Amino acid sequence: MKKLKFLNLIVFAFFLLFAVSCGKENLEKQIEEKTELSVSPISKNEISMVALKLEKILKSSNARKSIEVENEIKYLIQPFVQNGKAIHNEMITIVKGSKQWESLSETDKIYILSFKEDYQFVELSILYYALHSNSRKLKNARPSNEIDIIKNCVSAALGIAGIKEIIANTAALGAVETTIGALKLLGKRYLGYVGVAWMIWDFYDCYNSF
Repeated sequence: MKKLKFLNLIVFAFFLLFAVSCGKENLEKQIEEKTELSVSPISKNEISMVALKLEKILKSSNARKSIEVENEIKYLIQPFVQNGKAIHNEMITIVKGSKQWESLSETDKIYILSFKEDYQFVELSILYYALHSNSRKLKNARPSNEIDIIKNCVSAALGIAGIKEIIANTAALGAVETTIGALKLLGKRYLGYVGVAWMIWDFYDCYNSF
């Protein structure tokens, strides 16, 4: 009788361990298979509206005090900033729940987590516009030539080595490798407000010229 109870205990322990293991694997699988963020990209109308206002400021910037110019730019780019913050929050949730997170160096983790400047969120918002356009769901909704234009214009506007490859090789939006790669590159970047204004304008001008 004692032998039978002991055997039943072993069997129960085995199934409990198996259930916990499967649960963990399923959670990791769900994270790896996540293909989209819930946040929407900034709209094309918002991009156009902000870019055209920034153009006027940039054209008159030489005749004005730099602090005035920067304050106006800071105010106008807020739609990009708020969008970038929402994107960053979701990306961090995905990345920190992945196996790849544990293999990152502490330096890379700091780059990924320490987004705090407006220009970083603006860049992320613009990059996300391209990644979202290149996602599986959107690929069938846009003409392929428009997707290529968006990718090329974003790459040119951001001007960061490695961004074009990340956009081009994005098999699925939200993939951990893509997210980590993008956040690491943008986290190392520095750009002032005037530089951000030119970046937004360059993207709009490129995209709008086709």
